[in-house]
Amino acid sequence: PMVNAGTDAGLTVDYAGSSVPQGSTPDVGAYEFLVPTPPASLAQYKADGVSQIATGNTTIETSVILKFTVSSSNATDSLAPQIEIQPVGTVFANTHNYSADAVAYSGSPITGSVSVAGLSNDSYHWQARSSNAAGNGSWIAYGDNEESSADFIVDTDAPVISLVSAAPAVTGAEITWTTDEDASSKVDYGLTEAYGLSTEEADTVVRVQNHTVTLAGLEPRTTYHYRVRSSDMGLQETVSTDFT
Repeated sequence: PMVNAGTDAGLTVDYAGSSVPQGSTPDVGAYEFLVPTPPASLAQYKADGVSQIATGNTTIETSVILKFTVSSSNATDSLAPQIEIQPVGTVFANTHNYSADAVAYSGSPITGSVSVAGLSNDSYHWQARSSNAAGNGSWIAYGDNEESSADFIVDTDAPVISLVSAAPAVTGAEITWTTDEDASSKVDYGLTEAYGLSTEEADTVVRVQNHTVTLAGLEPRTTYHYRVRSSDMGLQETVSTDFT
């Protein structure tokens, strides 16, 4: 058919039973050229397009690549992938803000890929659709999570460590500190600034901002050097200066 080139004659379905119009106006011909079917298999990747970002996980890069399969009920088609990405807390406007060149469709689903660059440190959610000559397909939101939850998080900053202190005991010490974001806890310690001993990294499953690590088996009346370490969800690590 000639897409969106007909005159409204009051028909609500075409010869095949598809709704009329599919686009802005009816097509010329017995059949409407159909808008794309909803996308499937939505996935999110780091800038390399290979390393997948699991739902709710963090990337330390400001670019991501969003992929999904596009398809059509038309025998052949040209499908343009589109996405809308917003910070969590911003409701979708159902208007795309990133897109990619159209890909040729000939009966089997194909992968559309949209690059997104220049993201700020924030939590994001996104949805996808494709468009063709007849118009836009339906939006499908990424993931099974609530739209109030992050699909992915951009964090390019390592934790900031502050308020480091030690509470000595006879043969041990309790080391405490804070970070400006959720992070793990680890202490290097020893008789010199070369340290030589380290605790196991703690708080890796549920990261924290208030850190406490207990050192045991220390020599009484002996000065020890120590420093603290914290890594955020993006595995960006900060190491403190030396303390005694």
